[in-house]
Amino acid sequence: SASGGASGGADGGYKIAFVQGVAGDEFYISMQCGIQSEAAKEGATVTTQGPEKFDPTLQKPIVDAVVASKP
Repeated sequence: SASGGASGGADGGYKIAFVQGVAGDEFYISMQCGIQSEAAKEGATVTTQGPEKFDPTLQKPIVDAVVASKP
């Protein structure tokens, strides 16, 4: 479900955050397309972020910022 784990925004829509393993990778781009398609059906918005290379030290600050934003 596109709304699973998301919390409602002020406008009543869900806000979903997708953190890619690495930006620009075709696998994650395909995932992003699917997420956005399902989110649109549910009236949700999606933000997508990812580091330039697959590296946990680059991913962690992104995940921390997303968690702090409470999507």
